Amino acid sequence: MLTVVIGLALQETLGNLFAGLSLQLDRPFEVGDFIRIGEHTGRVVHIGWRSIRIANFRREVITLPNSMVGKEHVKNFTQHREPVGIEVQLGVSLDAPPNQVKQALLDVAREIPQVLVQPPPLARTVSFTDSNVQYMVRVFLNDFALSDTVKEELHTRLWYRLRREGIELPHAQRTVHVRREPTKRRDLADTTVRDLLRQVDLFTPLGPEELERLHREVVVRRFGRGERIIQEGDEGGTFYVVASGEVSVRAGTLQSEITRLGPGHYIGEMSLLTGERRAATVVALQDSILLELDRPTFARLFSDYPGLARQLSAQLAQRRNQLRAVALSSGGGPDHTPEASRILGRLRQLFGLTQD
Repeated sequence: MLTVVIGLALQETLGNLFAGLSLQLDRPFEVGDFIRIGEHTGRVVHIGWRSIRIANFRREVITLPNSMVGKEHVKNFTQHREPVGIEVQLGVSLDAPPNQVKQALLDVAREIPQVLVQPPPLARTVSFTDSNVQYMVRVFLNDFALSDTVKEELHTRLWYRLRREGIELPHAQRTVHVRREPTKRRDLADTTVRDLLRQVDLFTPLGPEELERLHREVVVRRFGRGERIIQEGDEGGTFYVVASGEVSVRAGTLQSEITRLGPGHYIGEMSLLTGERRAATVVALQDSILLELDRPTFARLFSDYPGLARQLSAQLAQRRNQLRAVALSSGGGPDHTPEASRILGRLRQLFGLTQD
C-alpha cells in the first residue's frame, strides 16, 4: 500500500521529469525563442527538468509544467532565426474594388520600417460575407517581438489610407445610408479653409470669387503620423496646403531632413505645375490635415486668368532659388529670371498655354 501511495504522489513529478527529458532530447525550442503553447505566447527564459518559464508581451513570467508542455502543440516563431510572417485581416465595403484594396494594403505594409522587403508583403482576398469582403495582408519580420507593434501600425495606417481613398470599413450592424453630395471638408470648417487659401502666396493674384471657387474644389486629406504624403521621384499631379499638424521634407539617398512645415505652408507645387518628378519626400510628423488641389483646377485657373502662368512662374522661381540657397548655405540673392523663364516654358507646355 505504501508503494502505491508513493507512486501516486510522485506521478506528476515523474511525468514532468520524463516530459523534461523529452524536451531536452527533441529541443523544439531554446532559451530566447518566441513560442506559443496553448493560450500562452512569449519568449523562453528558462528550461528545466520540471518546468519552463516564458515572459509574455506584458512582461509577465509564466511557469508551465513540462507535462503540460508535452501535451500541447508548440509554435516556435524564431527557430533558426528565419524571418517570421504575421497576418492582419480586415473587412472592407463590398463596393470597394479588390485590386484597389490590395494595393492599399501592400503600399501601407511597405511603408513600415520593420517590415522586410524579402520575403515581400502579400495581400489576398479571403472571403465574402453579407456585409463586407475579408482581406488579409501578410508581412515578414526579423524579430517576432515586434509583431504587436507592427500589427498596431498596420491597423492605424490602414484607417488613414482607406479613409482618404473613400473606402469604407463597415460596421457589423446593417445601416441605411442616405446619400447626398459628398462632404469633402467634414474635418475642417469652411472659414478655416478660406483663411488657409488666402495665406497661399500663389493665389495672391486671384479675386474673392475665384478664391471662393477654389474653396469649393478643395479636397481635405487626413494623414497619420509617419505616413508618406509625397515620395521623392514619383510623378505628381497634386498640390497640398498644410491645414494642421506638421510635416517633414526630406531628400537625397539618406533622406536627410531639409525643413519642417506647419499650417499655412504648401508642398507639391513644382511637380504639379511643371510635370517634373517630386524633388523630395514629405512625411507627416504627427496627425495632419492637408488641403488638396489637382492639375485640372490649375488648368481652369490659367484659362480664366491668362497672365497667371507668368506670375506663378516668377513666384515659383523665387521659392526654388531660396530653397537652393538654404540647402547650399550660400549667401546673396540669386537671379530669378532664367529660372522663371524655364518654369514658364514647362508650364506652358504641360498646360497647352499660348504666349501671353
